[in-house]
Amino acid sequence: MSPEKAKDYRILVKRTVFEKYGGVCAICNESRWECLTIDHVNQDGKLDRQLNPRSGAQWFLKLKREPRRSDLRVLCMSCNWSIAQWG
Repeated sequence: MSPEKAKDYRILVKRTVFEKYGGVCAICNESRWECLTIDHVNQDGKLDRQLNPRSGAQWFLKLKREPRRSDLRVLCMSCNWSIAQWG
């Protein structure tokens, strides 16, 4: 697969996952996919990464294939950062 096609596929997977989890930031309703990320509601992302080490692309593929998890949500980068810093 060419690098351009690989990049397009990664973007498609991310957008699919964001839609699966609501498609907009759960706090401010930001909808531009470039600004979105997946947040661990219980702030246990570190534990998830330790138990299941993988790259970001692999993690999004896993989320795409598996049933929707209730411990995850879509947040924009700003809201995610604010929660991480200030609670």
